[in-house]
Amino acid sequence: MQDGKCFQEWYCGNCQTYIRFRLNMEWNRTVWVECPMCHHKHQRYIKDGIIQDDGRFANGDPKEDICPPKSACSKEPITKKLEQTKYTRDGVVIKSDKDLARDAYMRERWIEIYGRAEGD
Repeated sequence: MQDGKCFQEWYCGNCQTYIRFRLNMEWNRTVWVECPMCHHKHQRYIKDGIIQDDGRFANGDPKEDICPPKSACSKEPITKKLEQTKYTRDGVVIKSDKDLARDAYMRERWIEIYGRAEGD
């Protein structure tokens, strides 16, 4: 956790992409998470800043969209949990500095290969 926010990794099963971003730990709400690669919208509930699948329809209509940039995406996971079970619908908290360093490397490689996305 950094600055009251939690880094986490999440999986879009629609286009098989891993997405990393930070969410405020005080968030408790239903949102749309839009995959930056395929633009598929996934309805999820955020509890204490972590994406949850359970209760995604029981916690009200989405009030906002979360739209991470393409530079937050990769085809390989950086967390062990998503590496083992990529079909999870929950977010997985990124806890180690090693994971964050790997994420920074993947982000740099993405930009090097594909360039910056609009808005980055």
